Amino acid sequence: MSNHRFTLFYWPVPFRGNFLRLPLVYGRASFEESYGFEEILEEKAKAPDKQLAPFMGPPLLIDSETGFRSAQTIAIQYYLGETLGLLPEGAGKKAHCLKVLADCLDILAGLTRSNGAQMWDETSFREFREERFSRWLQILAADAARMGCTDRAYFGSGRATLADLNITALLGTLGSCLPALRQDLEQHAPVLVALSDRWMQEPAIRMLYEQQARDWGDRYCGGQIEASIRAQLN
Repeated sequence: MSNHRFTLFYWPVPFRGNFLRLPLVYGRASFEESYGFEEILEEKAKAPDKQLAPFMGPPLLIDSETGFRSAQTIAIQYYLGETLGLLPEGAGKKAHCLKVLADCLDILAGLTRSNGAQMWDETSFREFREERFSRWLQILAADAARMGCTDRAYFGSGRATLADLNITALLGTLGSCLPALRQDLEQHAPVLVALSDRWMQEPAIRMLYEQQARDWGDRYCGGQIEASIRAQLN
């Protein structure tokens, strides 16, 4: 039996998992990860009513203290935000944190061509990078400016919220794992890059990324789709 409050099931890659790892480490939560391929594949193969919680694939979070069990990144992150005090005051700002997350997940879906449904070729990747990727970064930047974002905090000041952590999970992870994309980030969302760089230096977050670099090198999402992305960036 684990002595930790939370158990997170996710693959051994940063990718979407960092949108949940950052709230856990910044919120000083007691948690462990279970990301063995065989263990996750075994759980995925079970009938939904036999799973730890009905899910198609990771992430999956279990809170041993409250009994909460759920899949889906947005649902889990909202729960962590409420539980760990990472949501700002006001319904509008709380909803905006989840809007930032949804935008970030759309960017990941685009970058990975719907999680590897197709591989990249030179023409399609160039078009994505010049059009949809740049447009998404501009949307993130414009939205942040509207909310008073500075290079210190997404909502202008104070402790990090889920919005700060989502921007860091997106831009910080991309910059660490796929540094060739950093020029795109700096061109289209310079304030958000500065914000991400600032939170990447927060001790708990820095330790997470240092541990990932030791364990996984510069691995990002894994598999053939990562190889396809890297082939175009190289």
